[in-house]
Amino acid sequence: MFEDVKKRIEDEIAEDLKFYNLEIFDFSIHFRNRTAAISLLLDHEEGGINLDECMHFNKKISNLIEKEGLLGGEYTVEVSSPGLDRPLQTQKDFVRVRGKGVKVHLKRMIEGKLEHDGVVQEVGQDHVVVAIAKKTIIIPFGVIQKAVLIIGE
Repeated sequence: MFEDVKKRIEDEIAEDLKFYNLEIFDFSIHFRNRTAAISLLLDHEEGGINLDECMHFNKKISNLIEKEGLLGGEYTVEVSSPGLDRPLQTQKDFVRVRGKGVKVHLKRMIEGKLEHDGVVQEVGQDHVVVAIAKKTIIIPFGVIQKAVLIIGE
């Protein structure tokens, strides 16, 4: 329903994303009652987005919507970071947390378990190597149901 609006917004902010070295982590537009809610999660490759960056993109998107009348009614724009507890989904996500602790939930057992806590050692094209206690295990990306950074380690 909002694919054209999303594409127009993405086109408008593309140069700014490059300038700030940011990438879109998640982007959605949906209705909350009768108000269109635009939610944009941005992040740097190494993680973290500051308040000025959030404000810049919020203002840029709001100005575009007003100027072009993209939504034709009430709307909200929320620009934020996915946060430290964001799920690790891609090869790039695992590269970003190399050397850090992760909790990995699996679709099928590896080494007799469906869940492993360990430190990301290596990241390949189709797998991640995690050090657990005194050994390492290879976990194919296709077997990962959910993975998150262990905060506070």
